[in-house]
Amino acid sequence: MKIMNILLIAMVFLFTNCENNDKEIINHEDNDTLFVGKWELIGVTGGFAPNENFNDEKIMWEFSPVDSVKITIDTVLSDKSRLPFKADTVLFYNYDSLNISIGDSDYEYELQDKEMKLIDDLASDGIMLKFEKK
Repeated sequence: MKIMNILLIAMVFLFTNCENNDKEIINHEDNDTLFVGKWELIGVTGGFAPNENFNDEKIMWEFSPVDSVKITIDTVLSDKSRLPFKADTVLFYNYDSLNISIGDSDYEYELQDKEMKLIDDLASDGIMLKFEKK
């Protein structure tokens, strides 16, 4: 009878210590093309400032497969622009299944077909960058 009690306690302990790790993990090696390519910034929204809209490939972000992004700005930005990067630059990026880090900035991302959104805490007057793949 003691052995049955010990086995019962061991089984209860075993099953109550299992964790549910449902978070999807993206294997970077299998998804090298998730961001790769040229993305045109078409708008910046959020906060109390007016929306900023861009067109004609004035601001391009080119993600390479070696984890760098080249940002090219071919327009004059206002002093009130909420863009996190206001000059041509090359930065490193990395990502998981929910977030992407670009340089020192962190964003949630949404990818759907040829549209990408980078979201920086919209609930606290953050910004959302909207892109279209070229």
